[in-house]
Amino acid sequence: AKQVAAAFGDVLDRVAKRPDADTWRVRVWLAQMNLQLGQGLEGKEADEYIDRAQKEYQAVLKTAEKNKKYAPDEISILGVRMRLAECLASRGQYDKSIEQYAEILRTKPNMLDLQQAAASAFQDWGVAAKNPEAFNKAIRGDLPQKDGKNLIWGWNRISIVADAAQRKAPGDNKPVTPEEQE
Repeated sequence: AKQVAAAFGDVLDRVAKRPDADTWRVRVWLAQMNLQLGQGLEGKEADEYIDRAQKEYQAVLKTAEKNKKYAPDEISILGVRMRLAECLASRGQYDKSIEQYAEILRTKPNMLDLQQAAASAFQDWGVAAKNPEAFNKAIRGDLPQKDGKNLIWGWNRISIVADAAQRKAPGDNKPVTPEEQE
């Protein structure tokens, strides 16, 4: 795996140096490939690729902030933020990872996959740091809002929402309402 990663890493370096590589599509692809390589390795080898991905995602977001036409759309920016949060969690920077997930959830609070990723980040933080408070946040959620509900739901609410969605009639394509979630 190390040899394959090294060879593919060289290919990624060559692609990154091409004059036409400074586009949203190419830079996000490079970051994603580096993240996937890093997630497939362990230790220092993994850190090298995840660090590359993290730097690339941060650079892409900075460019998109300066040039509003750089990103294809707002959803694409949210996707890059999610991948950046994955990089941060992979590097053990759980607090920064949670900040990224929270930033996305402020825009899209009902995205179940993001809620799951945020709960997983808290859970992983609890395991890595032997931190019971992080486990508690993974289960109960965090970041209370004006309505009294948590921005990050935690596994309890995720399970309630998933259960409500499961009980819907087949062929019913309407989204689950907040009332149904409770």
